Amino acid sequence: MLDRFRDCGLRVGLENLDLHKHGGVTIDEVVACLDEHDAPLIFDVQHAYEHDPSMEYARELVDRVSEVEHLHVSGERTFEDGSVNRHALVKHADNREAILGFIEELYADGFNRPMVIEGRYESVADVCEEAALLRAAAAGERRREKEPAE
Repeated sequence: MLDRFRDCGLRVGLENLDLHKHGGVTIDEVVACLDEHDAPLIFDVQHAYEHDPSMEYARELVDRVSEVEHLHVSGERTFEDGSVNRHALVKHADNREAILGFIEELYADGFNRPMVIEGRYESVADVCEEAALLRAAAAGERRREKEPAE
């Protein structure tokens, strides 16, 4: 199937899946699928969080794959009525610290791939604020803010 896309000149990547799928969710399954199809990973940070809120799953998955094309970045937000938005902007997400902390660590280790803002937004200002927040995390600015002054 993927060869048909490649025959059209398209570069194809595969995304790690969320917990609601019935396969392709364990690290071994994801790595095997990527290897079988010779495809890079489209790394969905929120999907990784759903597997393991400590983000160890995310760290191990990135370490195990040979290539990450880019990140899909969003967070999770639970509303008063109990409904959950699993594509919330990180700035509004309940799991904001876990997502931003992971991004910070990843880029501090030399990762340099683009991020796609996947969260639902209301305005261009929302996108600009989200982009600034993610850029700051990738640049380690949050970590520097937490360091004690000398």
